[in-house]
Amino acid sequence: GNTIKDIHRLPATHVRYHTETKQWYAWSPSELWNITADGHPNLLTRTSEKIRSITPLNHKGLILIATDTTLIAFHPGYFFSHILLQNAHIEDTLVNQEHRWIFFFGTVNDRQTLYQLDY
Repeated sequence: GNTIKDIHRLPATHVRYHTETKQWYAWSPSELWNITADGHPNLLTRTSEKIRSITPLNHKGLILIATDTTLIAFHPGYFFSHILLQNAHIEDTLVNQEHRWIFFFGTVNDRQTLYQLDY
């Protein structure tokens, strides 16, 4: 049968698998890790803002980090990040990789609605 084993303990509260890069990402409110195929975690970044979600942006490893107020494009391979949006209230995000669109539900300039952001 299948066996389950504890490989490493991380203070993570969420996980997501990136099918194109075959990597697991795990995050807590303030830290993001990737987990290698052999189960080894690597700390990728720390943030002062609470991480809400991690979403793949392309097949090469670029990911979207959503916090309560900011959308950040982050490439773990180059440790490069770029702020796409800030000073908003972000409640949920969705990515369409084919058309390179980020959808988010939230409030910008006191208007709560569904927004589309090209990337």
